[in-house]
Amino acid sequence: MAADMTAQSWVDPERFPLLRRRMYSTLENPNLLGAYAVMIISILTAFFLRERQKRRKWAFAIILFVLLLCLALTYSRGAWLSLAAIVLGLTLFYDKRFGFLFFLIPLVLFFYHGQMVERFLSLFSGEDTSVGLRFALWESTIAMIEEHPLLGVGWGSYYLAYPDYNFFIQDEHVLIFHAHNMYLNMLAEVGIVGGAAFLLTFFAQGFLCWKLYRGKASLFTRTMGLGGLLMVMAIAVISMSDHVLFGRSISFCFWSLSALCVEAGTGEQLSGESVKGAAMPEAMHRSSQITFAGSLRVRPCGTPMYHFHNLHCEDHRFHSLWALSHINDDLSNRNYL
Repeated sequence: MAADMTAQSWVDPERFPLLRRRMYSTLENPNLLGAYAVMIISILTAFFLRERQKRRKWAFAIILFVLLLCLALTYSRGAWLSLAAIVLGLTLFYDKRFGFLFFLIPLVLFFYHGQMVERFLSLFSGEDTSVGLRFALWESTIAMIEEHPLLGVGWGSYYLAYPDYNFFIQDEHVLIFHAHNMYLNMLAEVGIVGGAAFLLTFFAQGFLCWKLYRGKASLFTRTMGLGGLLMVMAIAVISMSDHVLFGRSISFCFWSLSALCVEAGTGEQLSGESVKGAAMPEAMHRSSQITFAGSLRVRPCGTPMYHFHNLHCEDHRFHSLWALSHINDDLSNRNYL
């Protein structure tokens, strides 16, 4: 679904006379569609890179191509910058060779002179009215924060407080619902304490996903961790020029995907603990029937290696239960034998 720019205010017609349509689908705004696209691109990119089966890899590649095309047609500059954040995340946390993709940007800008390049370069020209509007909104929002530093103007009350800080539009019929900047908007609405708590929760999602990705969990869990980390980085960048989490659909999608990423690791950890909890009481109950002498050796890499000598067990179920309870246990700092 695309919108005719003559009936919308999503672009400056004088600055971009050839830009007639922007994709927005069912989200009613191209910037929201761009935010949704970068979230899904983050997750799918992680699965595409770590998938080994060719058919699934091709399926992920096709979906990614469609999403990238859709992202380009939104003409959302903030979403384009968040795509660069995904590439930066891959460079830092996955493979440094992804950094070479940044060299493609000057090549594209040099050889291609269409509306996408004009739209992108307008970020640095200062001639676009939407860029000027954002600077004016940020000035008004900073004034709100200075007058209400602790508690803010109230959750969801930005549009009610903005007329008192309207330094730019000067039109009482125009409603401004947010500051087009997530960080300033949260500080203005709920104050420094509440804003800091929200931002801490937001970036904690990225930290938890990073721990999952760098941990020793399953391939699926580490992939979800990488995708979640890229998603947080992408939303953090696009939120500098827009407050996409203000939209309920985007906010629900972001927090749901974040919960799935974290739950992937939490569920796996709880599953391992439940196995150990079920096995160890049984083993301890029958410990009087077991006599053995053994030794525990550790390889240089830290992986435990067991050597059992003179093992005698009257109940053979103990052998399997004890081994099963230690499948996911890190014994590098423990001595059970």
